Amino acid sequence: MTEPGETPFAGRHLVLMGLRASGKTTAGQLAARLLNIAFIDLDALVLRELDSRSVTEAWTLHGERAFRAAEAKCLGAALQRNREEVLALGGGTPMIDAARHDLQAAVVAGVVVGPVYLHASPEVLAERLLAAPGDRPPLSDADLPDEVRGVYEKRDGVYQALAEGVVEVGNLTAEAVAERLIEIWRA
Repeated sequence: MTEPGETPFAGRHLVLMGLRASGKTTAGQLAARLLNIAFIDLDALVLRELDSRSVTEAWTLHGERAFRAAEAKCLGAALQRNREEVLALGGGTPMIDAARHDLQAAVVAGVVVGPVYLHASPEVLAERLLAAPGDRPPLSDADLPDEVRGVYEKRDGVYQALAEGVVEVGNLTAEAVAERLIEIWRA
């Protein structure tokens, strides 16, 4: 985390945030490839930091608190890279005070394009998660649709407040989302 008044940020980062299954990785990778810039998945950095093979393993071995601390640390390090890149945050990253502070400071420093909120309804997200569960540990004891709705209710307002742009992804293909991200990058 940076200290007030400190701006060690570098590069130019298109930052993507959203709930699980919003398409941050899929659309982010595609946009990065089309822009010919790097793509960074914050979860991958966290897994290296925690020496884990999967998010589920990291949560099981280290717990959510350690995972969130590693997320904040890795975000700060990523924002210091002096290169252009698309950076996909973990779904919970914007909920971490230190991470939110670093994002806001990087926006002020002019090195973050966005953050862009990839928004979809809880129903669409639950449908996507049921179709492709992936490496996503449960965030509550509720069934998946109720869990998604609960997480959405907790996070949507924070994402909306932090976002410099929102892309409604519910009815868009990954290619269409990537095109919108490219437009935001070039604007």
